[in-house]
Amino acid sequence: MQAELQSSLSEALADSSTDEWPIFKKTVFATAAEVIGYQKSHHKDWFDDQDGSASHLLDEMHDTHLSWINDKSNASKRAAYTSARSVAQRSLRQMKEQWWLNKAVELQQAADRRDMKAFYGGLRAVYGTRDSSSIPVRSLNGTTLITERAGILNRWAEHFQRVLNQES
Repeated sequence: MQAELQSSLSEALADSSTDEWPIFKKTVFATAAEVIGYQKSHHKDWFDDQDGSASHLLDEMHDTHLSWINDKSNASKRAAYTSARSVAQRSLRQMKEQWWLNKAVELQQAADRRDMKAFYGGLRAVYGTRDSSSIPVRSLNGTTLITERAGILNRWAEHFQRVLNQES
């Protein structure tokens, strides 16, 4: 893969007009996207499982909406759009509720079996991974940026100590 990326980049950058940064950036990004591709999301949502039927419902609603928008004075087109929107909303709500119910049963069964790997794996699939990074804060005098976790916690403790223990 690295050799393929390198050869694709050298072919794309062979043109002498890539001296400017925007062109260079665009070329590198497009080549990397073509060779490597994009990261696949592991976050699983209710819409992913119902994609075909949900897309069909939404397409039907959008078609009736466009039909009504093109002829605003037609009452039957408005009624058709209202009906399609109602059906789509009701069906999508039912799909979502059913997906969450199935996911809850699946997680409960994993918890009952004491299968913590499946339980937390299911939670992670639904909610995504937890962001463990911390946001840097400035020191008391405002000159340095504290990035390590212990220093950040100490700085917040110092801040709240000063704010909450003021003389009245």
